[in-house]
Amino acid sequence: ASVGLDRPMPIDGSCVSGTLCGSLCVFTSNDPQHCGRCGSACALAHATSSCSARTCQIVACEANFADCDLNAANGCEVDLRVNTAHCGRCGSPCTAPAGRAATCVAGACAVSMTC
Repeated sequence: ASVGLDRPMPIDGSCVSGTLCGSLCVFTSNDPQHCGRCGSACALAHATSSCSARTCQIVACEANFADCDLNAANGCEVDLRVNTAHCGRCGSPCTAPAGRAATCVAGACAVSMTC
């Protein structure tokens, strides 16, 4: 079996180089279904992810999403199309003059009147 893939227990019942998760012998160091521990799937929000060194990591963000806080645990947490603190890209805040409100529409800053 390949490293990182679940494999059935050997006939002798040993799981020498892996971790026993139920009836499967897995490598929690890089198994995306058991990343770091049994049953901990590596599935990050709005991201393609992988398991490496027992940690779920971002490979790529979905279109229009970004990991602006650089915390892989919450995935690609920012929708760049609507987030006024990260409009179009991380660290690009929208501002507006007094009496107006800043908005982010389709990744571009805009201003509107406030009531």
